[in-house]
Amino acid sequence: MRVGLFGGSFDPVHDGHLTLATAALQQLKLQRVYFVVSPRSPFKAGERKSPAAVRLSLVKLALRGSPKLRAADWEMKRRGLSYTITTLRAYRRAHPSDEIFLITGSDTLAGFSRWRSPGAIVKLATVVSGRRPGAKWGKLPAALEPRVRRLHGFFPDVSATDVRAAIAAGRRPKGIAPAVRREIERRGLYR
Repeated sequence: MRVGLFGGSFDPVHDGHLTLATAALQQLKLQRVYFVVSPRSPFKAGERKSPAAVRLSLVKLALRGSPKLRAADWEMKRRGLSYTITTLRAYRRAHPSDEIFLITGSDTLAGFSRWRSPGAIVKLATVVSGRRPGAKWGKLPAALEPRVRRLHGFFPDVSATDVRAAIAAGRRPKGIAPAVRREIERRGLYR
């Protein structure tokens, strides 16, 4: 099976995430994309986030009606920081014959060489990225470049930071699914 793993804090999940996952699904002919909710990212250790269980429930709401897109709580079941290499190794052990595609945005890809074990990551998975409007493709080390595929298409200019800021300012956020927005309002998140 051809499977996409899309990790992130998803705080909250937004249209940019959904568009990127859908583009990967279609362009790479994937059977499934898992949104792997990270409880604690090593790059966002100082940031205050919504609880992982809440973020997972928002992802599930956003993915309703899209059977090939699924929420995954795998990293939430482990202790400590979430490292992509750990998730990839665990997935490979459980599904040794699957072809794995690691989905990232261009903003995340720019810092890829700082990740834990980037060389091992590209041996386990093909890294796939979509470019956010106005962002440039980051320069990758020559050894990593052949294992990175760039997706084509338009990806919305929306970020979780902008969504949280809009809500905190009392404005209606752009770029999130109505069901996700209603749940954010119901829970009083990001105020």
